[in-house]
Amino acid sequence: CRACGVILHKACLNDATRHCALANRDSLKLITKITPSYGLHQQNYSCFDCGTEISYSGSKVYLCDYTGRYYCSDCHKRTPHPIPARIIHNWDFKPRSIALQSAEILRYLETRDYLNVEMLNPGLFKGVPH
Repeated sequence: CRACGVILHKACLNDATRHCALANRDSLKLITKITPSYGLHQQNYSCFDCGTEISYSGSKVYLCDYTGRYYCSDCHKRTPHPIPARIIHNWDFKPRSIALQSAEILRYLETRDYLNVEMLNPGLFKGVPH
């Protein structure tokens, strides 16, 4: 994959069931924004990752705190993770429920110098003891 560097054998390509989470560059931009819930109707009542039809009455629907989007139970395992935007803007380290796709993105970004927190929120360090 050009986005994340994952290498698959040619024989395994057909078994890959999900698209690369990093291929959607909009998901990377969310790291500095606290996203609102968009509403299931804006997703045409389908999982944001796999497209499976979901509804509040028929299947389990899970909201991802990182993307603000809704996912089916196959794509959202209620993985707890601190949300970078909440840390940057609110100094809130509480782990929140995120989708597998979001977990992949955040796991990838953990190993990179991606954010300059002092530049994004200069006032943050004034209120935090050193």
